[in-house]
Amino acid sequence: MLSVRDIASDLTKGVIRKPKKTKFGIKYGQVSLARSMARVEHAALLGASLVWISGGPKFVQYLISETLPSWFLSASMLEDGGGESGVMVAMLKGYALAFFVFLSIAFSWGIDNSHPPKRLAKVIGLHMEFLESALNRTTSMRCHSATWEAYVSWFVSLMVSRAPSWIQEADEDLLKRLSRGLRCMDEHELALRLLEIGGIRVMGAAAEMIIEFKRI
Repeated sequence: MLSVRDIASDLTKGVIRKPKKTKFGIKYGQVSLARSMARVEHAALLGASLVWISGGPKFVQYLISETLPSWFLSASMLEDGGGESGVMVAMLKGYALAFFVFLSIAFSWGIDNSHPPKRLAKVIGLHMEFLESALNRTTSMRCHSATWEAYVSWFVSLMVSRAPSWIQEADEDLLKRLSRGLRCMDEHELALRLLEIGGIRVMGAAAEMIIEFKRI
């Protein structure tokens, strides 16, 4: 989070300095969002690597079940240092955290469903329950709303695109409730994709959502 704060500070300055000529052409003092997001991904990769090397699966399980929820519920870590209130900074923090958590889980148990361990299903289930409870207002988040929304959308997007087996192991009712929560966040396509990957168990819920889209 401290690395993201430093990266975001370059992006949010909003100062376009006078262009100057270099041997590579004209250079501007403006930092692009794409470059900032790439730096954020590198920070998340380094963080996940250190978590995996230092503590292994047990450490990752504790991160998901204890540490991560406390960050969102207390905001002590996510709002730390500098008092940034900008939406862009908050969004980048959520984006970084989603990559960090996804990679930590992937390093521990992989993304292939050939031999899905019971611990992975338990960890993913607990985390998806936490996401669903917050999306459906059962649990109140104290961090910046943009941080939370960016985290949820990116983490679920990563599961959908890179680890569909995690979704296939999830409880049927949980997938339906999480999908409803995503729709409340206006993530309709992501909610539908989540149900599609869930398979025949949630086919009825997916069909209802498609019918509702057509009505809208």
